[in-house]
Formats: sequence, structure tokens, C-alpha cells
Amino acid sequence: MTKENYKISKIQIGFYYLLMFLILIWFLVIQFTGINNHNAKIQSSDITYRGTFTWIHSDGSKEQIAVPGHYNVPAKETMVITTTLPENYTQSSLAIRSSLQDIRFYIDGVLRTEYSTKDHRLTGKNSASCYVFCPTSAADAGKELRIELTTNTSNYSGVVNEIYSGDKSDIWEYIFESYGLETIIAFFILFAGIITILFSIALGIVYDRKFDMEYLGWCMTMGATWMLGESKLRQLIVPNPSALGTLCFVMIMLVPIPVLFYADLIQQGRYKKPYFYLGCAAFGNFLICLVLHLTGTADFIETLPGAHVILAVTFFLVFLTFCLDMRKKEYRKNKLVLIGLIIAMLAIAIESISTYFVVLISGLFIGGSMLILLFINIIRTIKNVHTIEMHRQKEELLKRKRQMEKISLQMMQTLSTTIEAKDEYT
Repeated sequence: MTKENYKISKIQIGFYYLLMFLILIWFLVIQFTGINNHNAKIQSSDITYRGTFTWIHSDGSKEQIAVPGHYNVPAKETMVITTTLPENYTQSSLAIRSSLQDIRFYIDGVLRTEYSTKDHRLTGKNSASCYVFCPTSAADAGKELRIELTTNTSNYSGVVNEIYSGDKSDIWEYIFESYGLETIIAFFILFAGIITILFSIALGIVYDRKFDMEYLGWCMTMGATWMLGESKLRQLIVPNPSALGTLCFVMIMLVPIPVLFYADLIQQGRYKKPYFYLGCAAFGNFLICLVLHLTGTADFIETLPGAHVILAVTFFLVFLTFCLDMRKKEYRKNKLVLIGLIIAMLAIAIESISTYFVVLISGLFIGGSMLILLFINIIRTIKNVHTIEMHRQKEELLKRKRQMEKISLQMMQTLSTTIEAKDEYT
């Protein structure tokens, strides 16, 4: 039979942790000082197409432009750019990233590749952003390359992204090296968010109460979904990148709800009414934007400013209420959470502002802030569980004390009755 208080030797545990620490140090030293196995690392200059591009205006006039760039083109109007492939051209692929654009590649006047989701998307006005590849060969050397870009929203009309030329696998390798970190972080946060939700639910079942960390887990899961939806690699992650791209907008519109639940539970309902009304506003905005999207009136990208306003108001209200609590001594225990929320708010503000520009940050700031907030909340939850456990133990001791007192009283009553009976007999 195993002893109840059996413990493994501290020497054994210490040796194990020392061994793991030395292995970690070895791995880090090898990574930063060892031989780089990727000797032929692909550089941007190796795959970037350096040809001269001409913009053919709708009136037939021509203008030489720089690529990448952003030009004044009305929504729904097709932007046409052309270049002549070099005489020594031998590459097997050309590629460009679509920013909610339909794209067509023509070589020597013949349509080579076309990307559009018009005929098979269920909702929305625009094709999802993704990398579009056009197969080429040495036989195309010296021929005219014509690229047509069309979008139904002004946000990305006139955007011409970098054009790559090379082997398709090399282009993808460069894209992964450039943007893979954000995707890896997104998957890690998604996994951490799901584990946080499940762990909080399990704690809730054990202690018969709701833990605020559950709603932080939902915030992390929704934030990670947004990051994956914005990932440059999303067409490799899921078979339908359009759905994932749409989902990231849905997450932005609905994320105020778990944020408000999280704050409300931490503050124990002190600001329940304003949180409730703001949550209703977020849900109402989602329903309106959904109807506009389904009817083709306006895409989510066009109604995104409204979601950003509600998100900003949400963070401002939460920040304000926490500051009000800090003025009261009994609520100052939440100061670590306030610091984490400030970091998260700044990160989300940076990410939200970046969505109005061509170059996106793709969630790095949000990812880092979410991990910081999770760490802070884990500490807070451990303290709460410790407090609950101490309270439970005190209640158990008090219950046992009352039981002992009750038993003692019963014994005294029994003894008294026995003595009285004996006296009467005598």
C-alpha cells in the first residue's frame, strides 16, 4: 500500500530539473551559435520581380508605376498593369497577393491564370485575400505580362502588392519565413485559449462557481482566430480561406462580449448595467453587419469601423471602471489585471489602426499581450483557488467543531438522564 504522504526525494527532483535546464541551454546555444542548416536561405531579392510596370488607365493613357504601391482607383474599376518579361526569363511561377481582389494574369494576350470566388462564394462582394500563382516557363521570355486587379471595396482598390518570380516552393518558403512566426503564435494562443476554457470549466465544476478565466480563454480563442484569419498563410491552413477570412471579422465584432463578461465577473457585478447595454450594442452591430453582408449591401471590411468603435468604447469603459475601483482600497487587489488590460488595449489599438493600411502587423502585439494577460490571470486564479480552499477548510473545521459540540451536548444530556434515573431508583 502506498503511503498517503509519500514524496519523491528532493535530490531526485533537483537532478531532473537540472538535467532539463542543461538540455534547454544546450539547445539554445546550438540554435544561436551552431551551423545554420539552411545555407541557401531565400532572400526577398532572390524572388522579387524587378521589371518595370506600366499602368494603363481606363482612358487608354499610360503611366509608369512602382510595385508595390497604392494608387487612386475607384472601387469596381479594373486596374491594368503591364510589363515585358526579360529575354533571359526562365522562372516557373509568378505570384502576387490578392487584397480582396479578383486577379487575372495574361501572357502575350492569353489568359493564363484567373482568381475569383464570384461563382462559388455564398456571401460577400469580394474574393478572399490570398496568394495567386501563375505558371510560367522560359518560353514566355520577352512576352508581355498583363495583370488585372478588381475589387468592389475602396479599402483595397488600387493596391498592388509585391510580385514574386521563381519556383513556387521557393516563394512559399520565403512567405513562411516572413510570416510563419505570427501563424505559429496564433496556433499557440488558440491552444492556450481552449485549454484555459476547459480548465476553468473543470474548476467551476469542482468548486461550484464561475471563474473569470473562462472568459479570458474565450477572448484568447477569438483573438487567435482573428490572427489566423489575417495570416498570410491561411490558404495553407484551411481548405476554404474565404470562410476563415470572414470569421476574423466576426471575431472583431463579437469579442467585446467575452471582454465584458470577464470584467463583470472580476468586478462582481458592480457595473453590470453599462456592461449589459454595451454587450447588447455589440451584438446588435453584429446582426446589422451580418444582414448587410448577406444581402451584398456592404462587406464586413466596409462596416468594420463600427465594430472598432464599439471595441474602443468597451476597453475605455472597462479601463474607467477599473480605475474607479482602484480608488477604493478593497478593490485594489485587481491592479495586476488592470496593468494586463492596459497592455492588451494598447496592443489591440495598434492592430486595429494597422487594418486601415496595406501593411498589417498580423497579430504579434495582440498575441504577446494576450500571453501577458493570461499569465497575470493564472496568478490571480491560483490566489482565488487558494482563498476558496482556505475558506473551505475553515468551514470544514467549523463544521467539525459544531459536530463535536453537538456530540458533547448529547453525551452530557445522556449522562444527565442516566444520573437522574439512578437517583430516582435509589
